[in-house]
Amino acid sequence: MGTRSGKDYLDGLTGDREVWLGGERIKDVANDPRTAGAATMLARLYDLQFDHPEKLLRLDPVSGEQVPVTHLIPRSAADLATRHDALACIAGNWS
Repeated sequence: MGTRSGKDYLDGLTGDREVWLGGERIKDVANDPRTAGAATMLARLYDLQFDHPEKLLRLDPVSGEQVPVTHLIPRSAADLATRHDALACIAGNWS
């Protein structure tokens, strides 16, 4: 799957799905008070990619799509360093 925005992620939580919590079905994961916080935080991660594309995004060598660095399989020491830099960027921008 290619890169998506936080809005794309939240929109993807709607539709025909079953999510249960405490024996109760959650109809709207993005807006239910019990899950909205987690959904919003994950959406922020998706948006962060576009704030720092030079560190967080790369072209997938197989699909040719732009994907998060963290989704690529490291195949060299340089790939591991790139992933490290991406994770450090995420950690440094998380507040």
